[in-house]
Amino acid sequence: FLDEHPAFAMGLLNYGAALLDLGRAAEALPVVERLFSKTSMPAALCAIAHARYELGQFSEAKETLSHLYKIRESRGCSPMIMALGHIVIDEREQALEWLEQALKERDYRLVLLGGIIPFDKIRDATTFKRIFQQIFVGDGGTGWDDLVHGSSQDN
Repeated sequence: FLDEHPAFAMGLLNYGAALLDLGRAAEALPVVERLFSKTSMPAALCAIAHARYELGQFSEAKETLSHLYKIRESRGCSPMIMALGHIVIDEREQALEWLEQALKERDYRLVLLGGIIPFDKIRDATTFKRIFQQIFVGDGGTGWDDLVHGSSQDN
């Protein structure tokens, strides 16, 4: 399918992420670079940084992450994506700080937090557990329950 539809963005992103999850960073890198060249999707930069980091290209991975900051300044970028950019290059504290920001901004992407494999590195962190609990268990009145599960007034 991807050979017939080479610009199918989500297909390329998911294919690249699957290759990364399988430890095949060398194969993933050209896929996600192609994705970014076609779409300039910030999530593609996270995948590029991830592949470069796994290939031992640490300075190139950091440089890729710097492009996320430029995108955030110029046109906006989700704090959840910023967190992902940091966790894929093993910057755990920065990832947690961006997850905190995502919570403050009520970034809808936080509902994906449980299924994004790179975040496994910080699932035991107290901050991560608190954020996860606020989103999925209950928020103690901060409004996440309404956002994630629908307002009680909707019932």
